[in-house]
Amino acid sequence: MLRLAVAAIALAVTVLGHQLQPRDAISNDPYPFCSPATNPNCIVGGKYLVPSLDFSLQNDADHWKATDFTIYNVTFTDCPGSPFVVCRHKTAPKSIGQISTEIGRIPVKMRQATSMFLVYGDLNSDNPQYGGYIATLAGDGIIVGRSGAYSTTSLVHEMGHAVDSTLASPGGGKAYSSTAAWQKAVTADGYAVSAYGAGSLVEDFAETGRAVLLDNIFPGGLAAWSNHNPNLTQITQQLKAFKAVAGGFYTTGGTCDLAKKFPFPTSLVKKA
Repeated sequence: MLRLAVAAIALAVTVLGHQLQPRDAISNDPYPFCSPATNPNCIVGGKYLVPSLDFSLQNDADHWKATDFTIYNVTFTDCPGSPFVVCRHKTAPKSIGQISTEIGRIPVKMRQATSMFLVYGDLNSDNPQYGGYIATLAGDGIIVGRSGAYSTTSLVHEMGHAVDSTLASPGGGKAYSSTAAWQKAVTADGYAVSAYGAGSLVEDFAETGRAVLLDNIFPGGLAAWSNHNPNLTQITQQLKAFKAVAGGFYTTGGTCDLAKKFPFPTSLVKKA
């Protein structure tokens, strides 16, 4: 198991028992707990390391308060030069240690396609209006989800979306799953990797990644199964196309490549 170095860089709304105040009352600072004096790492490059938590995936009532989150810099031993930001809601059943362990189980070459994780509470404890479970804001390298969704299985799939839009991207902000090459591979096979992957080319790419990771961890694993499951021979072109652009990221061991690691998201709220 990876050793984690976890440091809190924002402590909700109180620090040492004192209520933090906006450093600039005139500008109506949206995140008063991001005081440079108490949390100097809370602002990088003129932007808060706090996402705009009022974005909606369902409706306008679907939002969170930034002050209900604690922000952590989580540094893994396989990526010592660049921490990941984890924003944990105060009602999340899983601790920061548990969340960090789940994230750290994902191979670092995949993990480097992300930079931030938002961890919400579960349905009965936090914002019941939000109907989502876990999702990826792939263009920004952010994974958002309920605490219970932070498991290895879910994270492998979600990080697949991040890889699709960044590490496997042909450039120009385009995801590989939107290319003619990927569509050609899917069409040639005629089958999706899973029932969930059948929903779209994007989901099929992420699901193919799970099969590729399995095959890389257990070399020849898929081929060994093919005699017992002929359906595995029906995704040959997808596996080939995926491995050509992203297979090298779906391997265990090694360290992150700081030149490839996703930077802090561009959608963060600008400093007032």
